[in-house]
Amino acid sequence: MSDRRDKVVCQLEIDEEAAAALALFLKRLTFDDWHEKTDPSRNPEDRIDHAYWMRNGCDAVERSLAKQGFSPR
Repeated sequence: MSDRRDKVVCQLEIDEEAAAALALFLKRLTFDDWHEKTDPSRNPEDRIDHAYWMRNGCDAVERSLAKQGFSPR
């Protein structure tokens, strides 16, 4: 996986019910879920890298939700 340093800052405004549901959804995702959503025409190594980037993005959203008090157990 390449090491990308550029950062993107996103602001998100959703109601509390949606935040709680999104946090729970993100918690339940597995690597297989991300890998399944990658482009099947890519070579296997690229698909794995892309799945990790998806996971990293979801992890960032999950951490942000947790900072706001939405961290399901």
